[in-house]
Amino acid sequence: MLSIAKVRRGGERYYLDAVAGGAEDHRRPGQEPDGAWLGRASGSLGLRGSVGPADLAAVLAGADPATGEALNPAQDRVRVAGFDLVFAAPKSVSLCYALGDASAADQVRLAHESAVAAATGYLERVAVTARRGHGDLRHNVAVEGVVAAAFLHRASRAPDPHLHTHVLVANLVADGDGRWSAFDARGLYAHARTAGYLYQAHLRHELSRCLGVEWAPVRKGMADIVGIDRSVIRAFSRRRTEIEARLAEEGRSGPKAARVAQLATRRAKDLDASFESMVGEWRARATAAGLGGAQLAGAMRGMQRDRPADHQIPTADWMRSIVGPQGLTAVASTFSRRDVIRACCSALPDGAAVATVETLADAVVGSGFVQPASWGAHEQRWTTPEVVATERALVESALRRCEAGVGVAEPVVLESALSDRPHLPSVQSAAIREVSVSSTGVIVATGARWAGAIDALDAARDAWQSSGARVLAGAPCADQAAELEAVTGIETTTLVDLVAQLDGPASARLADGVLVVHDAGRVPADTVRSVLDGAERAGAKVILLGEVRQLRAVEGGAFRRLGESLGSIALDAPRSTAWVEPTTGRGWVDVVERGVDGAGVVVGSSAPVLRQRLVADWWAERRAGREPAMVAAGGRELDALNAAARSELVDAGQLGESMTVGHREMAVGDRALFSRGGRNAGVATGTRATVVNVDSERSVLDLRTEGGRTLSISAATAVEMGLRHAYATTPREARRARPDRALILGDGRWACGSDGNDRCYVVGGVGPGGRHTDDVAVDAPGSSLSQLGRRLEGLEHRLARAVAPDPTAALAHLDQEQARTDDRLVAARSARSVAANRLEDLMATTSWTGRRAARQEAADVRTELVYRESEVRRWEARHERLAERRCELETQAASRAAGLSAQRPDLASPETLVQAVGRRQWVLARAAEVSPPGYLVAELGPRPSAPADRTTWRQAALAVESYRERWEVSDQHDALGGRPASFEQRLQRDSAARQLDGAQRRLCPERAIERTPDPSLGLEPASAAGLGGAG
Repeated sequence: MLSIAKVRRGGERYYLDAVAGGAEDHRRPGQEPDGAWLGRASGSLGLRGSVGPADLAAVLAGADPATGEALNPAQDRVRVAGFDLVFAAPKSVSLCYALGDASAADQVRLAHESAVAAATGYLERVAVTARRGHGDLRHNVAVEGVVAAAFLHRASRAPDPHLHTHVLVANLVADGDGRWSAFDARGLYAHARTAGYLYQAHLRHELSRCLGVEWAPVRKGMADIVGIDRSVIRAFSRRRTEIEARLAEEGRSGPKAARVAQLATRRAKDLDASFESMVGEWRARATAAGLGGAQLAGAMRGMQRDRPADHQIPTADWMRSIVGPQGLTAVASTFSRRDVIRACCSALPDGAAVATVETLADAVVGSGFVQPASWGAHEQRWTTPEVVATERALVESALRRCEAGVGVAEPVVLESALSDRPHLPSVQSAAIREVSVSSTGVIVATGARWAGAIDALDAARDAWQSSGARVLAGAPCADQAAELEAVTGIETTTLVDLVAQLDGPASARLADGVLVVHDAGRVPADTVRSVLDGAERAGAKVILLGEVRQLRAVEGGAFRRLGESLGSIALDAPRSTAWVEPTTGRGWVDVVERGVDGAGVVVGSSAPVLRQRLVADWWAERRAGREPAMVAAGGRELDALNAAARSELVDAGQLGESMTVGHREMAVGDRALFSRGGRNAGVATGTRATVVNVDSERSVLDLRTEGGRTLSISAATAVEMGLRHAYATTPREARRARPDRALILGDGRWACGSDGNDRCYVVGGVGPGGRHTDDVAVDAPGSSLSQLGRRLEGLEHRLARAVAPDPTAALAHLDQEQARTDDRLVAARSARSVAANRLEDLMATTSWTGRRAARQEAADVRTELVYRESEVRRWEARHERLAERRCELETQAASRAAGLSAQRPDLASPETLVQAVGRRQWVLARAAEVSPPGYLVAELGPRPSAPADRTTWRQAALAVESYRERWEVSDQHDALGGRPASFEQRLQRDSAARQLDGAQRRLCPERAIERTPDPSLGLEPASAAGLGGAG
């Protein structure tokens, strides 16, 4: 690919010392071939053929090589003499060059040189310009090419075969009027990646044409030759192995970190060893790795393969694949010509000449498949009609939900959450109110972690969850999701998994909930549309959170379009706001120990309370004689931790005289760090120092670095160099400093400490049971489930002995019995009355015939009347007994009320303990998510990213961790330990085992092990609930 480095005056000596004194054939003795002049402007200065040391030194100094006169009158102000562009061939191509026969090696070298010249020509045409004019009239003008020298190198510093060319481009160009000056290097850096893709495509084209090689799939613009195994490539990439080992040792990643590791492990190149002297050893290593002469010949099959055509005519399907949803618009809504060129290079397995690729790219941007979008930074951008239609549909969908009335926090609960965070500026509190209580279904919010947006999101989360709404977040990648969840307490997953949940039946659980899309400015329009459509079906509010620069950038896409249509809410704290951390906090914290020496996970109810606990732990560590480092990723969080740490030092009298530096107070004794290096002061970025003296009258600071050097700098210079307090640092700075222990605000996946005893501080959010209303002091120690269980059991026994049984149920049953008795008594009395009246009527009969019949019937009625009388007496007796029983129960109730009144302090404890048990179980589950124990990973695998699977994983982890802590299980290999003797413990163990088995069947069926419950417990093998309580 292509990398760029700046070259200072005199830097040309490395390239000149490495040449072989005119040797050009790599089979002849010597070191490296002479350099060759490149660039159109080189010819105008009479520079052709081999590079001479005096000529190269002259052009790098801005002088005419023929006369020595300065070409650029402002050369004294030019700090960079030139730029080193390194074009490197894939490792498989380097192996063909080093190990192949002379003919193949010549073909590879010529193909590489042709590709370098073509890619350099592209940079000359489109990337290099000069600046003219002043102030608002300053503009860029075209130039007549560059002055460049190309030096071919064939081996790395390892040494391994590594075919690459250093193109030294002098910082010297001439415009159309013949005026020489330095050029605007921004275009060079902007087009560097594209030039690297073009170099690779041109190289593949040349080698396919002359050697007929086949290529593996193109990844990031580069492809290796088919037939050369990856294990062989790895064996000949010792420099890469060294850099990766250094990155792993420091726990760092990313292009910048790789560059730092590359320089740190860079050894001096052995200029005494010729290329030819190393070929024998390389061939032996290649044969041992499985790449012998036959295998190498098979990779270069020459005429056995049809050679690709020099020109390719793009088809409609091919152009559609370049710009369609699977191409450029998969990750961005707009694209530039540079993006199209790179996409064309990646879509050409056999490559193409640079001119051909540019023709294809121009055909794409001139087709009907794209349309102009807007102008970006000095270049036109395009989009597709499909993207425009999608963004228009997004806006219409969002406007349709302006009065959705979902995801609205209760005002009282919101004010309570804000009162827990008195440090928030009034402007930020107003923004939180607007986001939390707005009835709008789609809200565009701007905010960056370094500017305090995380605190705003934490407060809004507290209000939503405490109002009964479920809050879920989605992030572009798993690392971002884990970190966001750790610092806000919002359950966060990747956007892919979030969209899958919204499309499934689980979306019903999100009704009246809130969905937060993190880093929304980098999310493709199709993904945003899927989220908005799914949220509308589920009836949930959507918060699209991105940085304000994404809202303004043309690449912002859907986020920008929605922001323009809906407006946006800024969640950032104002830059001018000084951080004031509250001295006391409402909420709770709890600790889950991991290993020894205090390592583990601290879970808190909110970010402010968590920061207070972190600073308290930091201060305790310092007082114990250790040097811990507080670690946070955001700028506002660093300011908060540093301010709180200085407050502790001031109270302890460990800081002396102070003065203001920028918006910070620097005092004698303060630990400080330079976040930006200073060339004049000779201080590197990341240098740590201690303030030893302050001169307020002259605004001068005296500092002593860790290396023992004393510096005296002005306050203005300190601000320019980014001097800040160093009690809290970023993860990268912590990895470099290697502290005794890292106290990490966040997920803690970096492993910042020196011996694995780090402690992570994460927000727990609201677990089962809703808002935790108990206010626990920040430094109050938590209780384990074993302690809470014993306290709860003892309290229940004591209350049972001191207080009479509760007669409430008996009274309720008595009421029912009395009602039935009264109904039966009324019915018996009614039947007795009917019988008596009938008997009276019969006795009043006067006729002879009627009296005879009446006497006979009266005998039967008298018998019935006797029976009715007995029924009435029986029910009246039962009524009296029930009345007496009521008197007894009412007396018992009065006695119980008196006993409860006397035991009122103890009576409140069970509710408090039950809540503490539930919270502790939630804390154990959160800690297991952040730092999964080995036995849990062995049973369940790593924590999954899909929301439904994460819920299953968390429930199983809660059951296992609760059981282990309740019964003090210490086995680090078996999740549930051995079979216990206690009946109650066996009961809970089997319940946790069934929960674990159910999770295994869903998450990792291959690991599922049927744990048969103890037959003596009489339990069915079906799945049961979790532990629930402490026993």
